[in-house]
Amino acid sequence: MSRILLAVTALAFLLPSAASAQITAQPIGNPYLAGGPPIVGQFAAVNHLSHALTSTGGVSGSRASHSVTVTVPGGGFVTGLEMGERQNRPCMLNLNWARIENGALFTGTTPYTRTGGCSGQSRQTVGVRGLRAPAEPDAELALRAVTGLKVCQNNGSDRVKGLALQARYIDNLSPQYAGLGASANAGRFERPNCNDWEQDFESCPNGRVMIGLEVHLDQQSGPEIKGLAPICGRLRIHQ
Repeated sequence: MSRILLAVTALAFLLPSAASAQITAQPIGNPYLAGGPPIVGQFAAVNHLSHALTSTGGVSGSRASHSVTVTVPGGGFVTGLEMGERQNRPCMLNLNWARIENGALFTGTTPYTRTGGCSGQSRQTVGVRGLRAPAEPDAELALRAVTGLKVCQNNGSDRVKGLALQARYIDNLSPQYAGLGASANAGRFERPNCNDWEQDFESCPNGRVMIGLEVHLDQQSGPEIKGLAPICGRLRIHQ
């Protein structure tokens, strides 16, 4: 069955004046581009995904009086996070994501960046690996999604200085929802002055994956990212 790739245009989300976010997306490399082999295995019958049963988890790090919600587009799931800071202040965050649309796999980025005061930042990225095409054209597509996180802070200022992620394979497709299989390596990073790791992960409820973040900010000191809370949802299957 032939697949039609949709042109994914840039979208804009209306967020509070302290933040700006947008989505950019494009198909990833073969075999998912037009003319390449079709997606095989259990994902071959999936036309697209949507979100259901959404919820927000607890805050890893410090809860602040101001927060911004950053989410991926409908049916997408988080595959990684990129954080940046300027002059020792964490002020930038990207959500990397993937989604299936019209039988094709797309990846993209939803950024949160404080408007002003965060230019020229240094960045570090953490996330799942191996999302691109398998080595063999007819190999089973392996999708991995982030399911939890915990942060490391500077114990003098509560600034987020490190990040660790949990991830699971998307598996066990039912007629209605995508299930989750084995754990997948998602990695972690530490910046200088990371000296106070949260003891426990803030994890999505069973069967749900991360579809966004609640970013907690100290508005008076930069602003600075003080804490992160996962926004989770189940992936509903549309065939």
